[in-house]
Amino acid sequence: MAMKHEIDNLMASDPHLQKFLCWIYKKSNNIKTQYKSSAVRAFYIYLFARASNIIPLTSDELFRKLDPKLNNDVSISQETAKFLSRNRNVPLFGFLSYALVRIRILDLFQAIYLALFFAHELALDCTLSLILSIMSSGKNAIELFGDLSLSLTLALNLTKELHEEKLYQELQILREQMPDPYKDCNALQKWQQTDRIAWQQELLVTVIENRDVAHDWQFSNKQIGLLLQYVAAYEILVDCLNSKYHFNEEIRQGIENTLLLPVEHI
Repeated sequence: MAMKHEIDNLMASDPHLQKFLCWIYKKSNNIKTQYKSSAVRAFYIYLFARASNIIPLTSDELFRKLDPKLNNDVSISQETAKFLSRNRNVPLFGFLSYALVRIRILDLFQAIYLALFFAHELALDCTLSLILSIMSSGKNAIELFGDLSLSLTLALNLTKELHEEKLYQELQILREQMPDPYKDCNALQKWQQTDRIAWQQELLVTVIENRDVAHDWQFSNKQIGLLLQYVAAYEILVDCLNSKYHFNEEIRQGIENTLLLPVEHI
């Protein structure tokens, strides 16, 4: 299809952007999930944008459009999620029920929903990306501590479910390094002023080494602009595929299977 060819060519001549697409391809191939590979690739572009705070790219429309099942799973109501988590006798789900009452971050809802539907690897990467995004935000000390504690606890629960013992131990050490505001009311302010940056850097190294996410790609403004065009153009193409216009099924599948791939894998 000519439109897809033009979209793929947007970033074809940029080796760094192609390396980024290769990373997404590798991550999606290593994830065990029932969702479409193209939707998982779109999900990792979304996670990259969240962790890097690249606001124009943080739309979740593309991965939702690519896989109705993934869209449905991250769109269930809060009440349905509470019901599901309370009716499974597993520690993770007990925590999810607790978290759903207290969470105020929209992105963590998505991580929780993915965890509820057993896409634990996606949920873990989502949660870790969210933690890094929280650390880069301008939240005051109290809000930062509350959001960070809840997100970190979810990450620990998920690493336990996935039997990632090394990551679990390293995250546990990081949590123990966090201040206890109940023992010292000034501890949060002190930690934010003196230890936060070093803690954030240690977390970043841990996340990259164990989950291969949250890399600092150091894209230029031009490269970010190309990536924005690329994602927006694919959203339009997917809208066309999902329209009432009849596409040959073989052509449709061929297009879907090669969405968001580096040139060498198309």
